[in-house]
Amino acid sequence: MRPGREEAVKSTRSAATKYKIGVSIEPLRSASFIINIMLKHTYLSMILGCLFFSSATANETSRPTKPASEASDERISNSQPITIPDAEQFDLRSKSGRVYRIFIAAPREETPEPGLPVIYFSDANSNFPLLHASVRGRAGNGPRAILVGIGYPEPNESDHRERRAFDLTSKVDESSAEPAPGRGPGFPSGGNDAFLRFIQDELKPVVERKYRIDRNRQALFGHSFGGLFVLHVLLTEPKAFQTYLASSPSVWWNRGEILEKEKAFLAKHAKSPLKARVFISFGEWEQNPEPGTDQNRAEMLARLRSAGTPRDFATALKEGQVEGVEVVVRELPEEGHGSAVVPAASRAVRFALGEP
Repeated sequence: MRPGREEAVKSTRSAATKYKIGVSIEPLRSASFIINIMLKHTYLSMILGCLFFSSATANETSRPTKPASEASDERISNSQPITIPDAEQFDLRSKSGRVYRIFIAAPREETPEPGLPVIYFSDANSNFPLLHASVRGRAGNGPRAILVGIGYPEPNESDHRERRAFDLTSKVDESSAEPAPGRGPGFPSGGNDAFLRFIQDELKPVVERKYRIDRNRQALFGHSFGGLFVLHVLLTEPKAFQTYLASSPSVWWNRGEILEKEKAFLAKHAKSPLKARVFISFGEWEQNPEPGTDQNRAEMLARLRSAGTPRDFATALKEGQVEGVEVVVRELPEEGHGSAVVPAASRAVRFALGEP
């Protein structure tokens, strides 16, 4: 690392990133969500990596497990933090002063030319184990792609929600915005262009100094607001990545603004070839509410869908027939907006690595 970057990058390097697991009500709530998904899917390797992760981010603020001597069952011993192989994390201060927690997984062995494909993704505090399990499960003994997740160092999930709302969206007038789950009044917005500049101008150079990557095989993954950000980058700076992986993108944001941007994109590239691979996925129950959804929520979701859906965006992109743009769309059976990210991560990794 170049001299003088020590202040910007605080690294907790090791062969495996450690996550302390505490016993509390919030982890159990997160676990119930994961267990429900586990009953419906065969992504067992993912589930093992994800269990309790959303409430136990990779930092020392998590509540420590009681020592074996204090445990109620004397047979329990050697209590240790859970580790994720071939992973590390560090905090990176951007030029704007905002600090991001960077999660990276990469092979330990020397990488031959031209380097490995790399997948960048948002919401790494929760998405890192999903993407890691998806890559590792296809690589045998270790990851054969480099994962670079962008998350946040704050210990509270409410802070993560507020920061991601800003980083992943365009500016919107709060007085006219539709309410949505996980987003309350006063959440800031409008940081998506600055976030892209951070990735392009600050994060990528750090990653490329540390690892040998194939610059012709760079992918961007995101879910929900993260999926919306993926589509925003595709439309505004399509050469930033070669593969775009949008899971359940929030197309409804700002009254379907992204659909208007898509029209301008298609008009611009009608006679201008562009090389890009695009994967868009969404849950079946995002199009039609799952059984048992209460009336108020069903009505709110219907209003959001009326502004635009992932299917609307994907259909327009395919029908636009921009030369050189490959579009694949997947509807995930019996999945809602929250649960769809689990199978979407596996499908997206497969697509990014060029597997059928």
